[in-house]
Amino acid sequence: MLRIAVFQGCSKLWNMRFYKIALVLVAIAGVASLSIAENMDKAIIHNTGTIIPKITAKSGYWRDIQDAINIAVSHGMSEVYIPEGTWNFVNPGESWTGARVVIPAGVSLFGASTERYPNGSVVEWKTILVMPWDMPGDNSWMPPHWFKIQGNSNPNKPSRFSDIKLVGYREINHSSTQIYRGIVIDSVINFRVDHCCFRHIPEGILTMGLYCCGVIDHNVFDNVYGWHGGTVWANRTIGYGIAVNRAVLGTTEWANITTVLGQYKNYTVFIEDNVFTKWRHCVVGNDGAHYVFRHNKVIGGFAYNEVDQHPRYAGQEPYVPCRAGEVYENEFLNPVIQGICIYLFSGGGVYFNNTLVGYGQFLYTADSSWGDMVNPKDIYIWNNNIGSAILYGGSAQIGTEVFFYKPDWYTPYPYPHPLTST
Repeated sequence: MLRIAVFQGCSKLWNMRFYKIALVLVAIAGVASLSIAENMDKAIIHNTGTIIPKITAKSGYWRDIQDAINIAVSHGMSEVYIPEGTWNFVNPGESWTGARVVIPAGVSLFGASTERYPNGSVVEWKTILVMPWDMPGDNSWMPPHWFKIQGNSNPNKPSRFSDIKLVGYREINHSSTQIYRGIVIDSVINFRVDHCCFRHIPEGILTMGLYCCGVIDHNVFDNVYGWHGGTVWANRTIGYGIAVNRAVLGTTEWANITTVLGQYKNYTVFIEDNVFTKWRHCVVGNDGAHYVFRHNKVIGGFAYNEVDQHPRYAGQEPYVPCRAGEVYENEFLNPVIQGICIYLFSGGGVYFNNTLVGYGQFLYTADSSWGDMVNPKDIYIWNNNIGSAILYGGSAQIGTEVFFYKPDWYTPYPYPHPLTST
């Protein structure tokens, strides 16, 4: 009897402990669920009938954004939202190197929805991220960047970055010379950056990776203060609106240009329906890049090669420079000097139906790369309204390397880009 009583007492004690432990675990789970639920908002019901919660960051502070992204990833969700408001992206005195917020490919980041004009441009941004202090940057090719979208060229993991305005410290202190970048997109297939504003962000967007492709549309890339640096790139306080790279350490791929132009390759970047102001170059291509710059406006630019195809110099062979550009249906208006609109140090392309006001030169070429294969050639120019500007000058020879007509084999890729309908 004594043994049975002892056993029953131990059993009751064990049960009490079990219930206490269970209650603690339930409480912990409740707190964790509450924390996650605070980031979950309305549900989106897709035509499949699946209900997917919307993850919303607590604020526009970088840590809150990163936390929301991490929650989305851990729960297999693909959309994260930053709430309406003007937010300090970092705290005053808070600096970083590399990327401040990392977005895995397959995850998209949105600000509050914006009203649009009939042409698709934004009336007013509602989610605004501000740099509140003179955060130290650097003048390297890879300065600190606010966001990085990181992929591995998986075609099933597209990402989108939309309806967000980034405001640099130069908006507050016009004499600031610090350089940082808005977004780096690395090895993402079918990315889209749209309806954003890069205001006094000295380096706008960098795309990189051997296979990285997508569209950048309906954005504003705007600088008022700063300098392009002249012939010394390291002296710049304003760099590139959009830099299109491929393999950073170099690629040797140099496809026949007839298989590149008019195509959406897995390394092509489309840049359409944007507005640019003062940049060292509004767009530049490197390392085998192919970009399409169309239906954009450049207003009050530096005319220091608004559009540029960069070289690879002697000693850098066999690595290749920019492969090709397509520049059409753009307006280049009222630059600060009568400089050059388009400069080719490499590759070829098509350049047509553009309008220039106030430029001195439409297109210029220079044999600056390491060999004849990669120096400027296969250049087609036609039907541009350039005012008093000189149409063409430079090293590439008219009749054998430069032609003033549309090639029969060329058809522009459909406009607008299909990704803009997402």
